[in-house]
Amino acid sequence: MRVLDRVSDLGAGREDSRDERLRHGTLIFASVLIALISLIWVATYFAYGYPMSAAIPALYQLTTLVGLVVLARTRRFGVFRTTQLLAFLVLPALLQASLGGFVASSAMILWAIFTPLAALALQGLRRSVVWLVAFLAELVVLALLDPRLCRTRRRSRRAS
Repeated sequence: MRVLDRVSDLGAGREDSRDERLRHGTLIFASVLIALISLIWVATYFAYGYPMSAAIPALYQLTTLVGLVVLARTRRFGVFRTTQLLAFLVLPALLQASLGGFVASSAMILWAIFTPLAALALQGLRRSVVWLVAFLAELVVLALLDPRLCRTRRRSRRAS
């Protein structure tokens, strides 16, 4: 709890309630934790010869680091929150596409369900609906693209 309190100070404004500070701290802590865990994904994809796939979690790490620096300097939590929610939404889709679709990526897109759930906790029901609709739209687009992604993956495996 102490760590969460200290982390929440990073994006806290003077007028923020204890609840808001806790929500801010939780997102910051989760973002840092995901960035650290994604080191494993970067190393694994790179070791298996997927540099494009390795670059996607590396991009998340960079986005989070820059976001935290900007947050510490500006105290504008809304910018950090939106950037993180976009990263949670978009990057799993890009990773799934880079790996060749639902089966080849083990349905990596399912990680993006965290987006509307985090938005619900951070922004409330009304504002989280937009994130849920965006997730569902992304899921439909990936389902429509899946046959093409699978073919592209097969072709690239044959070429190597």
